[in-house]
Amino acid sequence: MIFGYFILTLCVLLVDGVFGDTDEAKSVLKGSAVTLENQEQYEVIQWYFNNIQIAQFDKDVGERCLYDGEGGIFRDRLKVDYETGSLTITNITSEHAGHYEAVIIRRQASGNHYSLHTSTNCVGTIIRKKQVRIADYTKKFAVNVNEEHDKGSEKLPATSLGLPSNAVAGISVAVVMVVAVAAGIIYHCCRNSRKNMEINREEEVL
Repeated sequence: MIFGYFILTLCVLLVDGVFGDTDEAKSVLKGSAVTLENQEQYEVIQWYFNNIQIAQFDKDVGERCLYDGEGGIFRDRLKVDYETGSLTITNITSEHAGHYEAVIIRRQASGNHYSLHTSTNCVGTIIRKKQVRIADYTKKFAVNVNEEHDKGSEKLPATSLGLPSNAVAGISVAVVMVVAVAAGIIYHCCRNSRKNMEINREEEVL
């Protein structure tokens, strides 16, 4: 009964911790560059930072747009690999820490008739918030920026391993539960073993 309850709890923790958050964690040193990789085929790709659009590319019309973001924090810092759609942020600072999204549109595969904004809207200073629209795929990233420590050495948190922070926490809790349950099982087994030995001794005496 106890073991069955443990298995159920462990499954809930792992599903909620590992699969409940789809963000891919990136931890980088201040002043360096980070690349957010896209591995999906696309006709249109749009990049967002904290729900503000910072880049987009439409293969059909060859239109490439880069935006400075609020306060111009991305000015001259963005590079897009237009073959893959991956986004690189250079000379990164604490202002660039946050959540990024790549919204993928596949017109040919899905029949999605999404239409890109006209070229007049590719002015870098425009601030455009994310709108709800049909996407074939959305890739999410959580970027953490670390200050320099110990003569340039970088102290990376657990999320640098590619796991979301809540996944690390979920796994840690699961490990603790495994140890606790294992200890409980061993204790009960030893206790039952002692009882059986005492019963056998009483039977021998009788």
